[in-house]
Amino acid sequence: MKKKSLVCFLKGSSVALLIALCGCSNHLETFKKESLDYERSPKPQITYRVKSQVAPQAPLLVQFDITEQKRTRVDTYSVSQTIERSTPYSGLRELYEVPMGICLLPVSICCHIFNVVTIGVFPYNWAASVTALSFASMNPAMNFESSTRYVDNLISNQRKKIDSKEEFIATPAANVPVELKNANGSIATLSKNNGMAQINLVNVKGFGPTVSGNRELHIFVAGSATPCESLIVDRKTQRLIYLVSSKLKAYHKAPSGTALHNVVDELEKLNASNLAFQLEKEEIARNQKNTKFVNEFYKAEKKEK
Repeated sequence: MKKKSLVCFLKGSSVALLIALCGCSNHLETFKKESLDYERSPKPQITYRVKSQVAPQAPLLVQFDITEQKRTRVDTYSVSQTIERSTPYSGLRELYEVPMGICLLPVSICCHIFNVVTIGVFPYNWAASVTALSFASMNPAMNFESSTRYVDNLISNQRKKIDSKEEFIATPAANVPVELKNANGSIATLSKNNGMAQINLVNVKGFGPTVSGNRELHIFVAGSATPCESLIVDRKTQRLIYLVSSKLKAYHKAPSGTALHNVVDELEKLNASNLAFQLEKEEIARNQKNTKFVNEFYKAEKKEK
């Protein structure tokens, strides 16, 4: 008896396993999906546009407005996809779907009778839906249709280029190197987040590319091999550069707190306040431990007041 029960159990298990292995998805619909796809060139061409001007109230200070321009090729594709949607098979769901299908069978019959009796007032498609649900549920190798539990399988995918154009995006060039350069030397800085940059034509040591007489400067951005723009220093500014350069060089030959105060005062009178402040800040920081130097500077300031 036990052997027969075991054999029946094994046979039943084998049949259930076979059904589970043979289970198939329940096809819902096949539809087409139309869409547009865009591809941008992976490496956009980057160029820089520079607007430069000498600050009206500070003739030794050059201001830059730098814009980064990205040129990208954009290809547009028309994509047509054929998709098959179905409810995937799950063997565990048959534990309740089969009994439910059996229970729905008499309901299905009643629906059809009701459709006939009411002469179509009760829609036929409702009755047909109940019948389809009943038979799909009773089928142990298929789950009933579900609009929330489904998978989409791509049957075909057709892609066709329909347009190609160049796209330009202009943004402030943030944190890029900016260099003023000619054969006599160069002065460099970094642009700010808003794309603005400022460079003094003379540094705090009294040197600069135009000090030696060459009044033409080339502007290089982001390490470019070719200049983005050229700048000509007028003769009036050039004479001012010579004067400021000589005062700075004289100070560095004999630096002291008093000499620093005097040269800062002279630079401010020459409308080189930006350079004067930079020199003062650097020299005070460098001589922080030199008490005599710092005291001389502040003593000279107090006397002036």
